[in-house]
Amino acid sequence: MRKIMIASMLLAGVVSVQAQYTELAKIETPKLDKNILNHLDLSVTVGTTGIGFDLAMPVGNYVQIRTGGTFMPHFRYSTDFEVETEKGSKKDLSNISNKLSNYFGLDVRNNVTMTATPSFNNFKLLVDVFPFKNKHWHVTAGFYLGGSTLGTACNATEDASTLLGVQVFNSLYDRIEAAYESGGSIEGLGFNLPEKMQNKILSYGRMSIPEGKYAHDVYAEADILYDHDVIDNDMESETWGEVIHAKGDVKIAKGSIIHRKGDAYRMTPDENGMVKATAKVNRFKPYLGFGYGGPISKNKNTSISFDAGLMFWGGTPSFTTHDGTDLINDVEDIPGKVGNYIKLVKAFKVYPVISLRITQKLF
Repeated sequence: MRKIMIASMLLAGVVSVQAQYTELAKIETPKLDKNILNHLDLSVTVGTTGIGFDLAMPVGNYVQIRTGGTFMPHFRYSTDFEVETEKGSKKDLSNISNKLSNYFGLDVRNNVTMTATPSFNNFKLLVDVFPFKNKHWHVTAGFYLGGSTLGTACNATEDASTLLGVQVFNSLYDRIEAAYESGGSIEGLGFNLPEKMQNKILSYGRMSIPEGKYAHDVYAEADILYDHDVIDNDMESETWGEVIHAKGDVKIAKGSIIHRKGDAYRMTPDENGMVKATAKVNRFKPYLGFGYGGPISKNKNTSISFDAGLMFWGGTPSFTTHDGTDLINDVEDIPGKVGNYIKLVKAFKVYPVISLRITQKLF
């Protein structure tokens, strides 16, 4: 009888344990977040940063990391700069043009066209966070990294004759001015220039492209050597700082004021007879933005999203000409289309990013 009771108790215990195991098995264990680098998305983007692409992978249920690049198409934007003399009128400029054509065969016009070309290409690394369960909205943080050059501008090829004419005329002016101040003859001219013509040239002043006026005093960043035969007494004033001179040259020391606030800025061609300008920003550009999107296919493998945000490119860009003058930060009251463009760029301390992104799931 005792053996039967012991067997019954053991059987009851086994049944109880089995029942408890069955109940525990019914309890669902929490699902671990396995949505880490388990699929890859390819996106094509178009927007204010140009044309680009993204590769994205999840690093959790609500976070993904994106990397790729953007490339700005090389479109061209042209604008005209007027050519003037410091003292003469447009009629005088026409007379100068005729003389340069007769003497040197140069076609000098009263304006120069400069063509700007953007070169805004960047690598990007971005992190998207989806704060809501449906994953339509996302916030994004990261950075863009690229070249410091935002774009370049250069004179049109057909204006080479005009710029060469400006160089020739200014060389004549400098030689005549130096001869008058020294009381000697014009050196290195190679031909006889009537005195009446010399006086006319001096009355016109040098030829240049006027681009506003200096917004502040400009100091020499290094010793500057000016080639003159004589020294103007005014150049030994405090305006020029320390002046070291000998016959044939003037040396203006580093730290001296070379242009005072309010002086006219007049751009002249470089040694190659060209006028150029380069816009620059920081190479490293943090980004902060948001976006909204969702699937557009039944299998949810294709989606579309819109992104908007700000690229912090390090404050106001610089737009520096070949002679080292920053048209954005050093010059004000720039006329015409160029002045309007400069005002627009100065207003943007950050760059607005708006883009459309079409995404295809690869696996």
